[in-house]
Amino acid sequence: MKVAIIGAGISGITACKESVACGLLPTVFEQHEGYGGNWNPKSGKTWNSIRSNISKYTFMYSDFPYSFLKQGEDFATTNDIYRYLGEYIKEFQIEKYFRFQSIVLKACYKDEKWNITYRYIKTGQEHQMKFDFLIVASGVFDRPLPYEGIIEGVDLEKFKESGGKVIHSLYYKDSEEFRGKRVLVVGNGNSGCDIVTDLIRQPNTEVYHYFRRNYWICGRYIPNGNKERVPLDWVFYSRLKQDASLKRSETEKNLATNSFFEKISPLQLDIESIRIPKDQYNTFIPLTICDGYLENLRDNKFKVERNPQALINSNQIDIIIFCNGFSCSLDFLDSDTQKRLQFQSDSYQTMILYKECIPPLDMKGLAFVGVFRGTYTTVLELQARMVTMMLSGQIPYPSQETMTTNLNAELDIRYAIPRKLFPHPDYVNFADSIARVIQCLPDFEKLKETDPELYNRLYNLPHNCSCYRLVGPHSKPKLAEMLLNQFLNDVDSRK
Repeated sequence: MKVAIIGAGISGITACKESVACGLLPTVFEQHEGYGGNWNPKSGKTWNSIRSNISKYTFMYSDFPYSFLKQGEDFATTNDIYRYLGEYIKEFQIEKYFRFQSIVLKACYKDEKWNITYRYIKTGQEHQMKFDFLIVASGVFDRPLPYEGIIEGVDLEKFKESGGKVIHSLYYKDSEEFRGKRVLVVGNGNSGCDIVTDLIRQPNTEVYHYFRRNYWICGRYIPNGNKERVPLDWVFYSRLKQDASLKRSETEKNLATNSFFEKISPLQLDIESIRIPKDQYNTFIPLTICDGYLENLRDNKFKVERNPQALINSNQIDIIIFCNGFSCSLDFLDSDTQKRLQFQSDSYQTMILYKECIPPLDMKGLAFVGVFRGTYTTVLELQARMVTMMLSGQIPYPSQETMTTNLNAELDIRYAIPRKLFPHPDYVNFADSIARVIQCLPDFEKLKETDPELYNRLYNLPHNCSCYRLVGPHSKPKLAEMLLNQFLNDVDSRK
């Protein structure tokens, strides 16, 4: 049985590997010259100085650790991740399944086959192939969102006519080209704050930062109840903590979360321009992860500008960088298919899918991997395992009742007020819910009795993706135990 996979980023790569593991024959279509997606150093959406904002233990596949990052080298750079993905491809011998510079123009289901029309960019020629299944793994960061109108009272066309330059963060690669310029960065998500801290490294560069709403900001390392600072995902994610969170109301969650962020980012309370009033603690306040932002703002190395109109209209800005995000594109699917998926290109919840990857049961042979916001490698891999096992018949699809209940829950997420930046912030529980379908989730109640030490490691201590290789289909228990031990030894060494 043949499966087409669109996209050779983190999602497409693991979808390819898991397809082979399930006895499927994959073909991966990638429009660029190489693999890596957002993390390809040449064609991706990162820049030279960026690092992942989660540690290597979260930013990895469950059965393949980083071979070259030493203990203490916690956050991978773009080049590290690109190298890691290349080693993964080589280890599992899946190079032969990739078709680079091949852009999918159309994917339609007809006569019980997925008909794929693609263009080979080098020659410009179009080709057609037929497949039994289609996995879309092209992500949600396809096109820059429009930025006209974000800064009220500013005519960007006039700004450009007067010599100003406007770019989206997609086109930001290196701070060197901004040396000596007056730069306004718009947006305070991860990209916006990272670009600000990158720009101030250049001499004679004036940097201004504009955003509408204050977010919490913390670095990649945070206190862990003692003098040691550890990767933030070690503190954020454990089954114990997420189960406790589920027992709270939304208001209680917000109060607890904001009080915690206040504790780990005390400097933010001392900076008036980004201080968050305590009377807002009962609401959801997003978190941005950025090293050095607070310290550099305190030291006046850049300025938070609440009235950028005056600067722009008086020619005191040379360049504006908009960091307002991306939209998702499914142009290769016809409008009827998009409608049945309830697709919204600029929504935080782009489609309504079972476990964010399986469409309604009448949409034959179609699945998605990694096409939702706020996901981590662990979830991408679990999605890939689940959809390839369903497509190959190794596990059943959900019942109609289960599907309907799940899709309705996803609709509730889409229309929640206030809107959720990420549909499933309960990362560990969401990952476990997919693992339960795959039947690779350890039985925690049983472990309490038979192996309390392992239970403690899996439930009370920081989450690690290798736990999903301990049991079930395609398990690798010896490797999983070794990787868990390596991780927990690293955790113990920081106490």
